Amino acid sequence: MKKLRIHSRVQINVDLEKLPNVPDEKIEHVIGQILVRFGRWSCDTCRVMNDGDNMLICYFENHNETKIVMGVVWREATQEFTFHT
Repeated sequence: MKKLRIHSRVQINVDLEKLPNVPDEKIEHVIGQILVRFGRWSCDTCRVMNDGDNMLICYFENHNETKIVMGVVWREATQEFTFHT
């Protein structure tokens, strides 16, 4: 039987004061969605940080090279986050 080894790093640097209108459970949920995407893609590092008010930006990297950049925007009208790559 072969063993699968995955070495990954997740950095979450989110200033909650820049998400003042977002309920805590929505923030927790979106972080989970980001981590699920990270688990599906062949990347070894995920960095999540604020990108202005009510927005997050995620960098998915492999061997110190950015593979995917994903924006996560809070939509006040629908009370949900949307994803953009």
